Amino acid sequence: MRHFIFFLIVAILISACNGSSKKSDTPETIKQTLRNVPPVGYYSLNGHIHQTKVFVNLHITEQGIRGSYTDENTGVLVHVFSIAYRPTEDSIILLASPYRAVQDVYSGEDTLVLAYQKESFKGYRKTSGDAPQAVEWKIISDDSVLSFEPIRIKDSVVMTEGPAAYIDVEMIAPHVRTSDTKSATLHQWIVQFGLPELKSAPEKTLTAAQSYVSGYLNDFKASMQRAITSTDMDFTLPVYQYQQQRIMSVLYNRKNILVLSNYIFDYSGGAHPNHVTYIRCFDMKQEKVIQWDDVFKVAPEAMSDLMEAHFRLTRGIKPDEPLKSVLFEDKIIPNKNFYITHAGIGFWYVPYEIAAYVYGDTEVFIPYSALQPFLKEDFLKTFE
Repeated sequence: MRHFIFFLIVAILISACNGSSKKSDTPETIKQTLRNVPPVGYYSLNGHIHQTKVFVNLHITEQGIRGSYTDENTGVLVHVFSIAYRPTEDSIILLASPYRAVQDVYSGEDTLVLAYQKESFKGYRKTSGDAPQAVEWKIISDDSVLSFEPIRIKDSVVMTEGPAAYIDVEMIAPHVRTSDTKSATLHQWIVQFGLPELKSAPEKTLTAAQSYVSGYLNDFKASMQRAITSTDMDFTLPVYQYQQQRIMSVLYNRKNILVLSNYIFDYSGGAHPNHVTYIRCFDMKQEKVIQWDDVFKVAPEAMSDLMEAHFRLTRGIKPDEPLKSVLFEDKIIPNKNFYITHAGIGFWYVPYEIAAYVYGDTEVFIPYSALQPFLKEDFLKTFE
């Protein structure tokens, strides 16, 4: 009996040691979950920064994270993107900017440090001169927002004579759980917006992207072959190393309004590459592309003074300083490359459109409180 009790005690002690060993692994297991961001894809989130509700769109790729968010008060579109992204680290660092002026985006004064765990990002935002503010974003997993899947086609061609072309296309497609009717509409919108060069748009986004990439490389080979047979040039020079990148992103995805951006980077010879960002807004309730005349009851020229006032406010330009100090002309007129949020409208200008290439993209956001005299009443009811 005593032997039995002895072995029983030993067994209990061994079991306790094994149990404590398992418990000691738990913190490391939790730490590992923090190190893994969600898989590559598009994510719609909501949550808060400090005490303000925010609505977030994130695109997670192998190269990094990009996205945007708006808060419930101002509706200003804030862009976020990662630098030196490594998904195996404890946290991600995102830089944020309320408008795309190159010299301001990379200043790094507005930084988010976030860790991922259990369908949410938690951390803080640090703005220069201010105390850190708590951040928590949770992934939306219901049907209250549109869901998308990423598509990426990357290819190249290198000719024996030296010319080469590299192309990388990132688009989105409706998620498989999207209804057939809505999915067909979204495919059509996405392809027509993202790849307008296609003469006949395939029904599916993936097929369209494959067709475009194939056509781009075939056209490059054909044009270079003609040049090689007709001229005596050194085709190993850098000017014959063509590059193109297309990136589609979701900027806004709420209240039956979908806003997409299509960034195009292109180098096809010359002194430097060019890049543009096109915006398109969609009304999911009425199933149509939103045009200028659906929103505004005046011509763009009628809003010049309003645009100037908000441009000066955004960029910190004094009233007595001429706009030509940063723009080509001493006035700024709304363009039709605009995006919509629940609290206002932003106008997006590409390089060379109103300012020198060095300034990059320029955005001007105007709240509905200031825009109201210029807006159609039917449009204002969209966000009631």
